[in-house]
Amino acid sequence: MQNSDPYSNVNSIESENELIFNQLWIFVGTTNLIKNKNDYIVRTVANKSILIRNDGETFKAFFNKCPHRGSKLFTNDCGNNALRCPFHGWSFDNYGLLSSIPFEENLYCFDEDTKNNIHLAPCAIEVLGKFIFINLDSFAIAIDEQFPREMINELREISNYIDEDISFTKIESKLNWKLIIEITMDEAHVPFVHSNSLNQLRPYIPSDFKNVNLVDADKPFSLKDLSFRHETPNENTPSLEWHKDVERFGKNNSYYDFYFFPNLHLVCSDGGFSFSYENLYPNSINQTDIFYAYMTSKKNKVNRYFKVAHLESMRYGLKVYNEDIAMMEIVQSNINDEPINHLSGKFEYRIKRWRKYFEDLKGS
Repeated sequence: MQNSDPYSNVNSIESENELIFNQLWIFVGTTNLIKNKNDYIVRTVANKSILIRNDGETFKAFFNKCPHRGSKLFTNDCGNNALRCPFHGWSFDNYGLLSSIPFEENLYCFDEDTKNNIHLAPCAIEVLGKFIFINLDSFAIAIDEQFPREMINELREISNYIDEDISFTKIESKLNWKLIIEITMDEAHVPFVHSNSLNQLRPYIPSDFKNVNLVDADKPFSLKDLSFRHETPNENTPSLEWHKDVERFGKNNSYYDFYFFPNLHLVCSDGGFSFSYENLYPNSINQTDIFYAYMTSKKNKVNRYFKVAHLESMRYGLKVYNEDIAMMEIVQSNINDEPINHLSGKFEYRIKRWRKYFEDLKGS
């Protein structure tokens, strides 16, 4: 079947923003990014700036836009501050309600009814353990309509094992966000794209799809089917000095791989001793901001190796991840809106279904 590529058409990103990023639950970060009172993070979702903040008691989300003249309250990706507009000094309380207006009596002369109706626009928020999701829709769907209940429960369980210390960085990539998810479903790239990194540590052994009864890629599927969870045995996991000083998640030397549609990919690659995640925000058809984070499992003892673990794991994790990005940027550079006919082998059935979802979305 021939189609124009769903990763190249400007109209497709507009459809995705309208039908996905404006209507679904979007992952924005973990609570250990904003663990202190007045800590905040800012994320751009569907071209809208959203602030997520710890008010000392709970977490709240608002559109990052002053109701006066439209300035952003916060311009950095993260920080610690009260809700105060930098343009004219209008201040808001923890609920986003107006607190004060400098020179109000002399300059603005608002009546009480007007002042009582001035507030920041709230955004729906759900905190699953340590994982924060927001929804821009005024009539947000229940989060268990989007994610399988068992994955929600496991995310809460994982949160009990994640340490408060976190390392993270922002990557500005030149690719369509869907490509970076697509490569996570592609096992055959490992010995080639990661020949000098991941494949050295865990030499690739191909799965056998000959006798697997695969789901037809054209079969209708639900929103929940777009998320997935895999556990792959990995007996070659190295034992490191600091492993004995953390509360390990699970009991198996497995590679845990979770994807929460549309923008959270969570990995535990070392049998339960640490976690990393990629958090994706499309800016355009071929530009995506990616926040990459690393955390060990919860520490039960101070160990001088933890700082080294963060540095080394970030270095290695980013090396592997940047290899994926570089490969998919090459793919992106060769995409245009001409008819395509991708050849798919049996192991690529998940990618085929994934692409069909966006082809259907583009045509909707």
